[in-house]
Amino acid sequence: MAQKFAIFISNLNYIIESNARINSPSSHILGLNKFSDWSPEEFKETYLNLEIPTDNDIELNDLPYIALHSPIDLRVKGVVSAIKNQWSFVQPIPNFFSVHGLWPSTRHKDQPRDCNSTYTFPPNEKDIKNKWNPDLFNNINQYWISLQKTKYKLWSGEWKHHGTCAKKDANISLNVEEYFSKTVDAYFKYKVQDVLNPLSQQKVPIIPGKEYSFDTLIAAFKAAFNNTDVSLKCTMIEDPTTKLLKEQHLREVLIYMDNDLNKIEVEEEYKITECDKNKEVIFTGK
Repeated sequence: MAQKFAIFISNLNYIIESNARINSPSSHILGLNKFSDWSPEEFKETYLNLEIPTDNDIELNDLPYIALHSPIDLRVKGVVSAIKNQWSFVQPIPNFFSVHGLWPSTRHKDQPRDCNSTYTFPPNEKDIKNKWNPDLFNNINQYWISLQKTKYKLWSGEWKHHGTCAKKDANISLNVEEYFSKTVDAYFKYKVQDVLNPLSQQKVPIIPGKEYSFDTLIAAFKAAFNNTDVSLKCTMIEDPTTKLLKEQHLREVLIYMDNDLNKIEVEEEYKITECDKNKEVIFTGK
């Protein structure tokens, strides 16, 4: 107590002396507050010695999550013109979930992007086909397809934005082929290519072309992926007259996993959701 009082007296004298030197109306004035009996060292140790994570500070227990395109072809519904940020479809969307990407995150909430511009991507699709493992190329060519651009542009963009942030462990980054291979491994580990089958066998069967409550879809996908945490993204359709939400279509499913691709539980506050949870979600498909 005596030491705290001595620190308080020292700080008080500093305040008095500093304020006595004020010679301009714009000068700052010091005063007492709850830290008046703290030493500079104590304040620094408590508040100025925190470890602030950076984009490249990815730990082993940080989670990546795989984003999956819904089996959507919105042209079936004739609503493309009503979509915000209209998509330009370059090919029909098959009736299965395709890969959007494998996205690392830090501290279960921050998603780093564009971590290293020196990590280059093959110059064209032909180069990938000729130099990568043939099975890997065939898998990404079949399951990692684009809703709005060429496959190559999607692949190169996913590598630039997310792959350059992916790591084997705390100190070693994945190279480009390893990143795509790991994404394909996640896709097959969770049997994404066949997920429409277990979805259709739920207590409430989930079938493309029908609509369901947000909670029903969450529960169904979680069960279909072996009780793995998921979140959903939707495409919002506005009424052109009222500008109010008219309907929403399932656009993406996110599966959460650790760096070894094992399922994990994620707090709700850290999940990425882009749907109106109080409105029915249309599971659009062929």
